[in-house]
Amino acid sequence: MRGKTIVLLLFVNLWIYAWSFVQNPYSEKESLRELALLYEAVAEGMEGYDAKLGISVHTRNPYAFRLMTGMTAPMRIEMLGIDPKYTHAVLNTAAGFEPPTGSEVLEKVNPWIFVRLAEPTTATKIGPLQ
Repeated sequence: MRGKTIVLLLFVNLWIYAWSFVQNPYSEKESLRELALLYEAVAEGMEGYDAKLGISVHTRNPYAFRLMTGMTAPMRIEMLGIDPKYTHAVLNTAAGFEPPTGSEVLEKVNPWIFVRLAEPTTATKIGPLQ
């Protein structure tokens, strides 16, 4: 009986979580809806762009970015010493992140911007993502 109760509680908890996510898939605290719109704009703007293979993007959600745009967004793993060089970045201007000097803003969906960096740069130099 105890096992059935635990399974029932887990199921109810999962159902409540799924229902609340369907009601409000994007957090009100974060501008994730705008981030998704920026990813779509980047995908449309870079469509057919052959140099897409040489692009490496520093972004908050590399999996979604890769899925939506087809561009690489390697992750930084500090514990393993992995800090790839990025040619582009997605930055949140509302969190106070401004493009590094010499960068070019390619797409903008407030508060997010997609920039081409002046030179390949590590995430450590770009700064943390918000």
